[in-house]
Amino acid sequence: LFASTCGSITSARMAAAASPAVRGLHAALGARARSSAPAMAAAERQLSGTLLTAACIARIRSLQTAGNTGAGKESSAPAIPARSSYLHFEKIRTRLNDNDMFGHINNVMYYAYMDDAVNAHLLDNGVGVNYARMVLQSGCRYMQPISYPCIIDVGLRISKLGRSTATYDIGLFQAGVDACAAQGTYTHCYVDASGRPVSIHPNARAVLSVLLPPDEN
Repeated sequence: LFASTCGSITSARMAAAASPAVRGLHAALGARARSSAPAMAAAERQLSGTLLTAACIARIRSLQTAGNTGAGKESSAPAIPARSSYLHFEKIRTRLNDNDMFGHINNVMYYAYMDDAVNAHLLDNGVGVNYARMVLQSGCRYMQPISYPCIIDVGLRISKLGRSTATYDIGLFQAGVDACAAQGTYTHCYVDASGRPVSIHPNARAVLSVLLPPDEN
């Protein structure tokens, strides 16, 4: 009977650990616990009704300790890029349907703007579709909203030029505004007909090298 009871308790604990609701509660309470000792105590009391009390309280205490250790340190948030740090700009005209229900340009459109700007620069300089390439990865962080109608200046520079890949640092600015609205990253990989990476053709490399900072050329 004792072994059966212990087994039931263990199974219940495992089930509770797998519960999305319990995991969500733990995450929320952990965030509260980082703020102060009273918040930690309140979190412990609220968790007292769960089957994972001991483990959760230990986790919250570790978060509290980590929060105290980091108190007073300066923020490590990356600096917002300046317009002057970009070496080439492409102009993108926004469209009415770029706006979402909140009246500003939807976040997914920024990826389209980056794609358009990167490929416009390549196409205008003779690097056409015969230089096969595909996007390996892309990302974007947003600093301030933009709304239609406006012109967006998309700033380009190359942060890394490898054997088969080119990684862009991209800044999106509303025309006439110096503050960066969004900063993106975008990596092209040049490939052969089968999709395998190949060395960037010298013609394409020459075009890409123009976007490297002067000290990296």
